[in-house]
Amino acid sequence: MPEWLPSLIVTVIIIFAGLLGWLIKVAWPVVRKLSHFVDDVVGEPDRPGIPGRPGLMVRVAHIEHEVKTNHGSSLKDAVKRVEEKQAKQGEQLDDQSDKIAELHERYTKPKEHKPPTE
Repeated sequence: MPEWLPSLIVTVIIIFAGLLGWLIKVAWPVVRKLSHFVDDVVGEPDRPGIPGRPGLMVRVAHIEHEVKTNHGSSLKDAVKRVEEKQAKQGEQLDDQSDKIAELHERYTKPKEHKPPTE
């Protein structure tokens, strides 16, 4: 066996370990982000002291429930009720404004003075 072979083997092992370390350092943030993404999509079960999180599809279903009418309990139904009440109050306000304008016109009109007849 040549004398330089053990040195070459050690050098190759050191280079390989360095490249492996560099690859792990560079790849770890990507792997961590991918892991977080998978946890968000799939969800996580309860752990001691930490509540679980539902998966993406469960959360999307909840959002869909809130933006579709369902006879009273969704967010969309609540917005419709508010709009209807606001429209009624707008009509009432218009009526009151008309009445106030009539009263204002009636009581602020200068009275006609008839000249005295001789």
